[in-house]
Amino acid sequence: MPTITLHPTDDAGAWEDSPNYNSGGFSTLPVGDESDNDIMWMFVRFNILGALPPGADIISAKLRLYVSNKEGNGAPNFAIKRVLEEWDEDTLTWSNMPAIGGAYYSSAYESPSLGYAEYDMTEYVNDVLADGWDYGLALTAESDMNNQYDYLTVHTREGDYPPELIIEYELPPAIVKIIVKDKWGLRLPNAKVELDGQEMITNAHGEAVFSDITAGASYQIRVSRVNYREFEDTVYIEPGEHVFTITLERIPLSELMGPAINALTQARVGLDMLSAITSMLVSMTRQVMRVFMLAPPRPVRRVR
Repeated sequence: MPTITLHPTDDAGAWEDSPNYNSGGFSTLPVGDESDNDIMWMFVRFNILGALPPGADIISAKLRLYVSNKEGNGAPNFAIKRVLEEWDEDTLTWSNMPAIGGAYYSSAYESPSLGYAEYDMTEYVNDVLADGWDYGLALTAESDMNNQYDYLTVHTREGDYPPELIIEYELPPAIVKIIVKDKWGLRLPNAKVELDGQEMITNAHGEAVFSDITAGASYQIRVSRVNYREFEDTVYIEPGEHVFTITLERIPLSELMGPAINALTQARVGLDMLSAITSMLVSMTRQVMRVFMLAPPRPVRRVR
């Protein structure tokens, strides 16, 4: 099944104790709290709608975050939530951060081992595809009121190990109908159509229907018919039903008759040569006969 790995198009942090500070462009960002009133969040966005082909069915999706440092108990009341409004990496702050929705993942204390931590985001990706819009995810935390540092340090898209959204999907089979016509628009039966290693002959309506083509790939179409020039092209097949109309060019009669005319010409040349040779032999025979007829008779000797 196809799998794509996306990296963020945008990411930035929002810090409660610095409500007007923008951290877009940082290589790492903290998520958690540094004190009872210093909460730190991270926003991240991927281009899901632009990366997946139409009709994709999501098998799985996982978010991978690289954690390079962990303080205290890790991020308290950690959650990964959907962002509901537009935001900009270069201007995001705690004061203007967008609204966020429900959590796709939550933990009282998120304390993974250092390195990549993985989170199931299959529901999130399906929601994005169903709604047709996406403003990304918010990695949130709430203070545990223990007056100590409890946070994770996560790499951003500018870091050495940027976040990853790995999506595994499949595409439903496509149905492809190929209609073969001549230049006057008349449909041509008995044309051979080849697609994706399959071969069909057009029916009485000039149609060939392929019903189980794997979508999301390019295929070569080849069409041929007696007395017509062969057609060949490459097309990209997306999920769904597709109709391709192909016009074949008829081979001119003079071109079709060319080999026969050449054969007849060669035969005529052969006959002409045979006729010339025959005439020459007849002429030589006549000359020989004339010599014998004109020669005087030899005397006959008598034997005693």
